[in-house]
Amino acid sequence: HGYLGRVVDALGNPLDGQGDIEEELPVKRQPLAEAARKSQYTTVPTTHEHILTQLKCFDVFQPLVKGGRFGVFGFPTSPKTEVGLSIIENQTQAHPSTRGNDPGDLYFVYVCIGKSPKRQAEIVERLRASGVLDRTVVVCANEEASDPLHYIAPLTGCLMSGFFRDNGMHSLVVLDELAAHHRAYENLAKHLNIHKPSIVQVYAEILNHFGVTEGANGFAGSSTALALVDTLGGKDDLLEPHTEELSTFLDTAMMLDEKLLGRGMFPGINVGTLVKGRPSPYQLPMVQGFYTRILRTLRSTHRLCERAQMATDLGIDIQEESDMDIEDEISFPEKFEVLVNQVGEFPLHTSLTALYFASETLLVGWTRRELKAYDAEVHDFLTARRPELLELLEAWPADKEVPSFVFGDLQSLAAEFSRARFARLRSRRQ
Repeated sequence: HGYLGRVVDALGNPLDGQGDIEEELPVKRQPLAEAARKSQYTTVPTTHEHILTQLKCFDVFQPLVKGGRFGVFGFPTSPKTEVGLSIIENQTQAHPSTRGNDPGDLYFVYVCIGKSPKRQAEIVERLRASGVLDRTVVVCANEEASDPLHYIAPLTGCLMSGFFRDNGMHSLVVLDELAAHHRAYENLAKHLNIHKPSIVQVYAEILNHFGVTEGANGFAGSSTALALVDTLGGKDDLLEPHTEELSTFLDTAMMLDEKLLGRGMFPGINVGTLVKGRPSPYQLPMVQGFYTRILRTLRSTHRLCERAQMATDLGIDIQEESDMDIEDEISFPEKFEVLVNQVGEFPLHTSLTALYFASETLLVGWTRRELKAYDAEVHDFLTARRPELLELLEAWPADKEVPSFVFGDLQSLAAEFSRARFARLRSRRQ
């Protein structure tokens, strides 16, 4: 605990001018993959206890769970750091109804690798301003540090998180970012005449530290990894980390889309990756029914959109060839992207209901600009029309599936919500 609220280098020496740190950590902790043989640990989460982020693309489609290993990939100027900071900040700003997401339950280790001193200071100040620095250890090896320090920085973060995990607590480690670590690995291997481990071994050494411990009553402590990785490695070259090898050690990974980020969307997740990606094995039972129904609509409209684009490339007007109006179906995936790439301002059950309404109505009559207020309008509609249903969803246990009759009610309400909106639009035009 002596390291909490402190900024240290890769060797654990303080960098913040607040005096020495008396507490010491062991030089090396046993990775969970090795310790699992002794039946003390498991590398697979024994509970789907989620870390809610208030980012819909994560919470609904690829949720973070305690003890998991997750990745965010993007080009060098993409806001990967912003994603990591937002997830940490949102733990202190989580709505009370996000059950079990008590920010007091989670500690953080933020590992900065290869950042400029200015950017490093901005990250620390951001953590301080959000009130979470006193629950965070910041490990820094900035761009002026040597390759050995860049190389061992994430391992130091593993040691920090291992302390919390092994003492029955929970930690989230943000590795920002692993491409700089990979460059250091390549430089060291090039200049030192020593045995060179494979990059797979290097990633295994880092990511095998993350998982959960089993106590006397089951789930005890956990350490969770969020790896941020440049898909194009460095400033002076195009050294790309072995993303395929790294992905084999991750439970799920999200790719930030450059075009969506250029349109001002955050975090910039393409609908195509949600449709074609592997479904998360850690979906909350309460979310599962919403997720299945939303994904069904999204897949069908996305396939239609792809066929329409193929027809356009061949000079065929698919609208003329079709017997029905498919414009709404074709435009739905792009509109849905706007909804998914929003920071949730409402509890998870409201965001789920809004996304379900969108999948039922195909967002007909909504412009992309108007979609910024979509969640608020759905919430106001349900509050006025069926407050008891909203209360039911809010109180629904996270470990139980929502029954089908609730979706029957929501389907009828979605149609009513759409009719009410068209009525308002007609009255405005008149």
